[in-house]
Amino acid sequence: MTANLRAAFDRACGEGLFAERQLVDPRSYDRSLLYVMNAPEANVTSIYFGPSAAPPAMLLESPFRSPAQIPTVEELHEAIYCEMRGATPEEEERDGRCRVD
Repeated sequence: MTANLRAAFDRACGEGLFAERQLVDPRSYDRSLLYVMNAPEANVTSIYFGPSAAPPAMLLESPFRSPAQIPTVEELHEAIYCEMRGATPEEEERDGRCRVD
């Protein structure tokens, strides 16, 4: 997981996704952490600020399932992209990009 997240983060850096703001929301209790959570019913891996988390934090949710399935570099990059930029309305409608169920 760490290696995949590092590769996805490096790719996002290279694409300038962090040029305007940092990934971790400034309201996070600990801005050095990204909390990983299992979301077995989720359709995609996502990264978002959870204001009602205890404590408020940036969350990385993924359908890890059983046996464990670690998100790929591509899935993690897409989660970063969706948190930082988001899809255009056309991409969301046509491809379902950045649409979390």
